[in-house]
Amino acid sequence: SNCIGGIAGITSGGVVSNCKNSGSLTSLGGQDCGGIVGRAKGTVKLSSNTGGVAAYRNHSGGIVGASNGVAVEECFNSGRVSAASGAGNSSAGIVGGLDSASVTTTITKCYNSGAAQIGIIAADSNVTVTECYNAGAISHNHITAASTAKISNSYFYWASGATVDGATCFTSLEQFKDADNMRE
Repeated sequence: SNCIGGIAGITSGGVVSNCKNSGSLTSLGGQDCGGIVGRAKGTVKLSSNTGGVAAYRNHSGGIVGASNGVAVEECFNSGRVSAASGAGNSSAGIVGGLDSASVTTTITKCYNSGAAQIGIIAADSNVTVTECYNAGAISHNHITAASTAKISNSYFYWASGATVDGATCFTSLEQFKDADNMRE
């Protein structure tokens, strides 16, 4: 249970709300690292991270390092999120990964503008992403790790274009900015 978060290392239920982290976090030997919570169960909402998040083992996320069954609502990340290379390690702008493939994770009305491997969540099983967007530099052309996630009304920027069911990909920053302005 070596988890690091800007607000809490681990939550076992309940609500984490209206939190902000601007400090950089690095998990050298720990498992999961998140800008707000390292490993979360329950709800994380109305929270933001602007600090860098790095994990050298397993998952790192701008808001939550790993989901143990979490709903993330109306949160944003603008910090750089990274994970060590290797099997099982992942980073994403909002949720870095799942503690178990059997947990349910929902992400609603969140956005990421920080650099990461994946835009929103580095997982796909039992994941629902609604009204989210990614404008951060990503090394993989998705907002989730695979196409089995349920994605709706979400979009992201990827210069070379991509197809993701339920998400719109913009190939120029101007298109993306126009869509973002229409959203407000």
